[in-house]
Amino acid sequence: ESGEEGLSRFFSNVFAVIQAGMTALCAALSLLAPWVAAVLLQGETYEAWPMIAPLLLSNLFNVFSSFYGTVYATTMHTSFIMGTTVLGALSCVVLTPLLIPSMGTYGACVASALGQALVFLARAVHSRRYLRFDVGWRFLAPTVALLVVQALVTVARVPRWELASLACMLSVMVIQGVRVMRVLRLLGGALRALLKR
Repeated sequence: ESGEEGLSRFFSNVFAVIQAGMTALCAALSLLAPWVAAVLLQGETYEAWPMIAPLLLSNLFNVFSSFYGTVYATTMHTSFIMGTTVLGALSCVVLTPLLIPSMGTYGACVASALGQALVFLARAVHSRRYLRFDVGWRFLAPTVALLVVQALVTVARVPRWELASLACMLSVMVIQGVRVMRVLRLLGGALRALLKR
């Protein structure tokens, strides 16, 4: 696709699908974390299951920043990939010892998530020099906010945290469902126009 005129549209559509799938999966796994952990974690390690939610956020940002790596590879500007990776690693190295005294082991999870988020944001801003595409911030920002709230209620295990987590998951799925439906409508319109030719 790199030589095509519709490259920005292509990246927008692919990112919309990745965003919807990964955020919905992240929300579902956060909700199901204690049950998944009961199967996968043994003995004392089971007690670490609340850490799954912030680590899922870290992984989500890693997937998004990896997607931006393809933007650099496609446009032949790969040097910034290393720079942002080092930036994320350094922020994690600095934040981990700062957060562990006040947050315990959760501090390392939060540092990892913040480091990955920094890499994603740096790539999202910088890559616009080479390729501009619609990230769908009006869908992504509230989705990430909901995932952060979901992680917080899970880690804190507030009363009825399961219901709050379920509400966050359903909200994420509605927001991302709206985005995917818009993309599908656009693709359907483009396909019909192509078939008429």
